[in-house]
Amino acid sequence: MAQRVVHQLVEVLAPGCVPLCLTDGLKEYGTALLTHFGHWMQPERRQDTGPMPKPRWMPRPELLYAQVVKSYRRRRLVGVKHRVVFAHS
Repeated sequence: MAQRVVHQLVEVLAPGCVPLCLTDGLKEYGTALLTHFGHWMQPERRQDTGPMPKPRWMPRPELLYAQVVKSYRRRRLVGVKHRVVFAHS
């Protein structure tokens, strides 16, 4: 479902546009955003020997993504946390 939501968002954006994304704490949104606004990167080795690190998705520098995570107790909202996931420094 998260992939579908992000894909529909990309279809209505202007070409090359990267939105500010705010979601709940569902981790699938991070994966969906990376597949549309990210690129594959091969990390460098940390040691001279051993296996090469696996390639990983990295966000484009202009991607800004944060989560608003709500905590409930007995169906009442008791707290809200803001978590920055991707942001350029």
